[in-house]
Amino acid sequence: MEFVDDDKFDFVLMEGGILHYFVDLNALFTVVSKLLVNGGRFILRDYHPTRKLLSCHDGQMIANGNYFKDTISDGIVPYIHLLSE
Repeated sequence: MEFVDDDKFDFVLMEGGILHYFVDLNALFTVVSKLLVNGGRFILRDYHPTRKLLSCHDGQMIANGNYFKDTISDGIVPYIHLLSE
């Protein structure tokens, strides 16, 4: 929640079910607003972490996996096209 006052960004990306980590959403969005340049974009993609355990097969939602898994998994990074190599 602490940034240098002159830090400004074209976009701020928050994703992956992170909103529940913040107690005061007004304070969070005030910081986000201050971080954006005029006309900057705020991208928010939030969901409950259990969403990672659900899949759809033949029109049925299937829960599979361990919500409390403590190992690291390989996978594609969301929004990778926005990142430099």
